[in-house]
Amino acid sequence: MFHHIVLLKFAADTPADTVATFTDALRALPASIPEIRSYSVGSGVNDGNWSFGIAAAFDSPEGWDAYDAHPVHNEARAIIAAHIIDRSAAQFWSDKAPQA
Repeated sequence: MFHHIVLLKFAADTPADTVATFTDALRALPASIPEIRSYSVGSGVNDGNWSFGIAAAFDSPEGWDAYDAHPVHNEARAIIAAHIIDRSAAQFWSDKAPQA
């Protein structure tokens, strides 16, 4: 399985309803993007840590590419983009040796 993990930090004044709209939009993505095999999203729970996390799994990097470029995914990103002050991401295989 090919995994994509994202951590987001939102500005302190990010409206709760914007985060809720963003969360709902992300949770709807698996219905629109067939390459997604599993998808979990949620707000952080500890002060001082990241504000939000996304964990997605795909069969291949090409599946992730399709998700990453999908217009519905881009619409979800646009909901929160103005409020992101930091972002970290990683992609990795869970069941394969690293690709040379």
